[in-house]
Amino acid sequence: MERRWAIALVAVAIAIVALLAVAPFARTSTCIAVGDGPNRCTTESTSLLEHEGSSVLVVLAIPVALAAIAALARSRRARMVVAVVLTTFMLLAMMTIGVFLLPIVALAWVLAYKTSASSLAK
Repeated sequence: MERRWAIALVAVAIAIVALLAVAPFARTSTCIAVGDGPNRCTTESTSLLEHEGSSVLVVLAIPVALAAIAALARSRRARMVVAVVLTTFMLLAMMTIGVFLLPIVALAWVLAYKTSASSLAK
């Protein structure tokens, strides 16, 4: 059962991060006055990757890496530490992408609590 939660955690993390990278995230509008006629306005949507550049992939890779660590960890303690770090990351990023990380954080906590009690001694 733990394996299913671990796979779900990594899959959800990858899906959310991929969506955050390519989904329209920022919108800009530009209006130009043309002579005596009406203004010409254009609206453009850009993804987080287009808007921030490839460096944003480093930030987006953090939740995926942490999810993979939690999935590969055998002990409850290690999974709890990852859940705490993911929660902290989500709270620090709350003004931008943090709210989108909530499903990843929730699954990390579920995985931490679903880890068998026998792994506490490890």
